[in-house]
Amino acid sequence: AGKLLGAISIHAVQRAQREAPDATLLSLGDLAFPSLTPDSRLRDALAIFSEHGINRIPLVRDAAGRELMGTVSKQRVLQEASCLF
Repeated sequence: AGKLLGAISIHAVQRAQREAPDATLLSLGDLAFPSLTPDSRLRDALAIFSEHGINRIPLVRDAAGRELMGTVSKQRVLQEASCLF
């Protein structure tokens, strides 16, 4: 399995299209992109979505190793959160 090194947001791609169309993918990547682990809580995901304005959060096995397991979608988190009300 792969290790999450970072991620590229759609916002970074859109900004690069306007300001730096020759930018490399590496230069667009965010090495500190937020992630969740299997032990993360629903509130953790909601906080990341709210703070970062992203639509998917990488799911990693643990914060230290950052082995990529999948992604968590904003739509699914909001569906789960709506069941609480």
